[in-house]
Amino acid sequence: MRPALYLSFWLALLAAPMVAEEIEITQSDARLQGTYLTPQTPSAVALVLPASGPTDRHGNSVQGLATDAYRLLAEALEPQGIATIRADKRGIGQSTGNPNAVTIGLYAKDAAQWIDLAKERSGLPCIWLTGHSEGGLVALELAHSRDDICGLVLLAAPGRPVSQIMLEQLRAVPALAPHQKALEKAMVSLIAGTPVPPEALPGPLAAIFAPPIQPFLMELFAIDDPTVQAQTIDLPTLVVQGTSDLQITEGDARALVEALPQGTLYMVEGMTHVLKSALDDSRTGNLATYSDPTLPLAPGLADRIGAFILGAR
Repeated sequence: MRPALYLSFWLALLAAPMVAEEIEITQSDARLQGTYLTPQTPSAVALVLPASGPTDRHGNSVQGLATDAYRLLAEALEPQGIATIRADKRGIGQSTGNPNAVTIGLYAKDAAQWIDLAKERSGLPCIWLTGHSEGGLVALELAHSRDDICGLVLLAAPGRPVSQIMLEQLRAVPALAPHQKALEKAMVSLIAGTPVPPEALPGPLAAIFAPPIQPFLMELFAIDDPTVQAQTIDLPTLVVQGTSDLQITEGDARALVEALPQGTLYMVEGMTHVLKSALDDSRTGNLATYSDPTLPLAPGLADRIGAFILGAR
């Protein structure tokens, strides 16, 4: 084969699409499905912990969320030498199990098995946790229970009690304006650990506080302020926050950084909660990023995360 043909051959190989391996772990009450994407010899491996609700391994959900944000992040980290595992939660996507019979602790137990698999596949002694939104709470939980965590990347993670954040978010939803009194009564009840009867949930509140998910919400609301957990996590941690996030604030991010012994803040101008740049300054332009998987990640996000992981090893 002539030199020019050799060059064309290798360039074709380099341009070939990335191959993602489907992986699985089996629990007594669930079979969990995930994706392992890795360079030939990874320098690090990260486990992506998804946000709340029926969010799947790609960053999408049956409730209308269509971002592909986690897939895009994994594909951007792979050329930097970082392998990733991203998985469907119980009862979500291709995973089986009851999606309502869950807790942050159970999500952490499931993630622990992905950590074991990540170490086995990569041959590395520790892995990184990349937790998005609610996934940040799972990351904090795991950082307390494992000694094989290299560090954390917290993406738009809560820095206050979740009940406080959720109440603020729901108060800002125009469709819920006529139901504010019922909303606040429901929140007070769940924070106290008391279920809310369906007849006390008018309009859209019936879906938000549906009886099957109330046990999870009560457990979630009972969790300590995340900054309390963060104070005893002495691991390199990158706290990432977008300036256009409608769900988590800059104050949350700064509170986490101040609490973490090795916290580093990375503010991303114009980034929304789903890790993409808002189309404009309007609420409509912000929410449009939640339903367009063709939009890229916020500029510089994946490179900054990769540099932190590789530089902090």
